[in-house]
Amino acid sequence: MATGDQADVVNRLLALLPPWFPAGAATVLEAVLQGSAWVLSQVYTLIGFARAQTRISTASAGWLDLISYDFFGRSLLRLTNEADFAFATRIKANLLQPAATRPALITALMRLTGRSPVVIDPWRPGDCGAYGYGGLGYGVAGYYGSLSMPAQTFLVVYRPAGGGVSDAGIYQVIVNTIPAGAIAWSALSN
Repeated sequence: MATGDQADVVNRLLALLPPWFPAGAATVLEAVLQGSAWVLSQVYTLIGFARAQTRISTASAGWLDLISYDFFGRSLLRLTNEADFAFATRIKANLLQPAATRPALITALMRLTGRSPVVIDPWRPGDCGAYGYGGLGYGVAGYYGSLSMPAQTFLVVYRPAGGGVSDAGIYQVIVNTIPAGAIAWSALSN
């Protein structure tokens, strides 16, 4: 007898009855209690199932898909034949993923491709240099910069050596990570 099964519910109901009700194996009262206990045990099972579906770690099947859709819309869908555990792990990884910063973009792309991307911000002296700025003069730091290009970034993303990541997947990571309103000019390379 497990907690919440039919026999457990019958015993609980019998324990609640006043002592003047007859106890026995073949009474009409116990038949009525068995019917009620079956329904209550089904409700108990349903409550346990519903409770499990309210957490990413314990949700399963279509409920996990609904959780993903609630948080991410159509940007994070279950892959073909993806197991619940693997999908839940991907949801958790994307749920608290840092975004809207240069280090977050680099980390997300490195996690996806295994290779470090080249990120060039044309308004950042560390990428493009600046006149009279600590040895980062014109033609010294690397790329040509411009202050007239705010919220724009140039990316060179290297595909993984073994493949397995689509170009669309790389672009999706970029879109999900850059700040709203920013432009990421992207080039994919092997």
